[in-house]
Order: sequence, then C-alpha cells, then structure tokens
Amino acid sequence: MRKIAIIGKCSNSRGDAPLDLNDWEVWGLGWDPLPKCDRYFEMHQNWRNFLGNAEDGERHRNWLAGLAVPVYMLEQEPDIPASVKYPMDEIANMFGRTCYGTAYLESSISYMMALAMFEGAPRIGVWGCDLATGGEYAYQRPNMEYLIGFARGMGIKVYVPAQNALLSPCRKVPYGIEDPDQDKPVIRPSWMPPLEKGT
Repeated sequence: MRKIAIIGKCSNSRGDAPLDLNDWEVWGLGWDPLPKCDRYFEMHQNWRNFLGNAEDGERHRNWLAGLAVPVYMLEQEPDIPASVKYPMDEIANMFGRTCYGTAYLESSISYMMALAMFEGAPRIGVWGCDLATGGEYAYQRPNMEYLIGFARGMGIKVYVPAQNALLSPCRKVPYGIEDPDQDKPVIRPSWMPPLEKGT
C-alpha cells in the first residue's frame, strides 16, 4: 500500500515523521533539506528570490539544481534538471476552482496534499504542518482542512498528529452546546503561543 508522508517545518510533530521507515514516501518543502526525501516542492513563482536576497537565492538555486529527486515547480525550469511542472489544471479540475477560475491551493503543503490525492495514494500522513498562527496561515489552514476532508470523503486514510492544530476545534463542544468550562482559563499545549488578552 502506497503511503505518503508530507513534511512541514513546524517542530511540534515533525520529529515524529516516519523518515526512517522505507514503506513511506517522503515529500518535503523545496527549501528544507531532509535526511530522506522522495520529492521536493518549490511552489513559489519568485523562487529565485524567495529567501530574500541574491546570495541566498543563488544558494537555493544551486541546491535545487543538485537534487536527484523530482522537484515540483510551477513550471519546468531549465536550470533545475529534476524540475517537474505541477499539474495545475488537472488538480483544479479534480478539486474545484475558485471564483477566479484558479485552483484552490493556498500553501505548499496543500500542493503536496492535492497531488498525493490526485495520484490515488490510499494513505497520507501530515507532520510538521500546523498552520496555527496568524498571517498567511489564517487562509492556508482552511484550505488544507478542506483537502483533508475531501481526501477522507474519497476513502483515503489521512493521519494528522494529535498535537497539530489542523482539525483542532476552537471549542470543546459542538456549536450550540453550552461549554461548562467556558469561563475557566484555557490550558494550551506548550508548543502553542500564549493567548493574547481579549482572545
């Protein structure tokens, strides 16, 4: 049975990823060297300057150019020999398009998830992918949760570690039910940032 491990950079569950198990195919971020990786994903149009300056950009390009495993990118890049063009239209046709006609993909992690589903992987695990804080994660997390639900609806087994914020409810009880502990202080795991006043 094919099993795909999607690895992000969040430390809360990354260390639990099955990097040492040969029966898992490992997919990682294109700027995150892993001890074992079967595919990398660099899904930024500005990938040459993604890390902020020309020197880091050239180092990034050289690293990608030296990889012997597929590197999924928005386009096949002539100076990245292992680059593979991401099947954007096929993914959009399978999982739906936004009101702008584009694929609903909001993070590098979601690109990985959608491709694993598109390829028919019966089992997918997601480690190091919290999308728990503000900023870009605020719109990336719902997209990833949509894809996880879509996958489970297709009969794909999706594993998300319990300590990940993905699929974590904001309340202990479903909407409409009074929470008997709502006035008690929230005990948050040590890996999550403290609540700010007023939240």
